[in-house]
Amino acid sequence: MSSSTAFSAVALRLSSDKIATLPVAIDGMYRPAITGLRVTKTVRSPLEVDFAIDITDLDSDTATVSSTGVANTAIINFGSGFVYSYAVTLDGNALIGPSSGTITGILKPTNITNVPAGTSAFFYIVIVDTAGNESNFIYTTIRFN
Repeated sequence: MSSSTAFSAVALRLSSDKIATLPVAIDGMYRPAITGLRVTKTVRSPLEVDFAIDITDLDSDTATVSSTGVANTAIINFGSGFVYSYAVTLDGNALIGPSSGTITGILKPTNITNVPAGTSAFFYIVIVDTAGNESNFIYTTIRFN
């Protein structure tokens, strides 16, 4: 959009009984939005990745009383074509009610039994709220010592 007069673009979102407005961003808008990702522990054998994700969801429907599980997809990318994707459900009780918070998870894939010491990988995560809305992808680099 362009104009010779200054203007602001606004998006409206209606989710059941809630209405919200957001400014439109170049890279899109995500509800819920992952605002932070921390890997708190890695284990090489058997592979384990413990993580915490910070979430902001102005609809407050990432988790609800009737649906406390937060569906997500976790991806480990070792490079050279070795990419593994896993569906994991996280406990969303910390997000029932508030519009932001932190939930934790543990990824323990059964198809990777041993990772060589010093191996680095990218760890990606995306979540889905109870209305089926997908968040942004977020990633960090991890190292298996």
